[in-house]
Amino acid sequence: MKLVFTSDWHIRSDQPICRSDNFWDIQEKTLKQINEIASKNNASIINAGDIFHRSNPKKSQELEILLSVIFKNMIYYIAGNHDLKNGSIDNFEKGSIGVLNSFPKWFHYNFIYTSLINILFFDYGIDLTNNFNENIMCVFHQYCELEKLPNYIENGITAKELLNKYNYDVFF
Repeated sequence: MKLVFTSDWHIRSDQPICRSDNFWDIQEKTLKQINEIASKNNASIINAGDIFHRSNPKKSQELEILLSVIFKNMIYYIAGNHDLKNGSIDNFEKGSIGVLNSFPKWFHYNFIYTSLINILFFDYGIDLTNNFNENIMCVFHQYCELEKLPNYIENGITAKELLNKYNYDVFF
């Protein structure tokens, strides 16, 4: 099983203040490039959250149609904080992210078993749990720094803490 890892697309219908280009076209071009890379390599895509910039974008139907048209490969995804209404996993179905499960090749999973590595998924707001099996990858959406978190980050973790606290072979 070949995999393409990606995250934080922050798809949005409005133009960010800092952008002077045609942001909508750039978003679409970038998504098509991701799909093309996966297609050429016969790979599935794993998205580690923040597919959308807001849980209820103004043009969510257009954005959802864009995603369903562009992506033909299998996509496994988790919810990031921007995907969830009020940043709560309890609101998964109420935001745009909840619509993705209706797409034929989009899957919100907790676990994937492959011949080489097993993958556990943790949405934003779901605490990581320790694992006692071999060849396990952890896909999660949380702020992470190498050694020290900035003072303004409340719900983050350092790479050192991840490695000391959890026994996964790979973190993404």
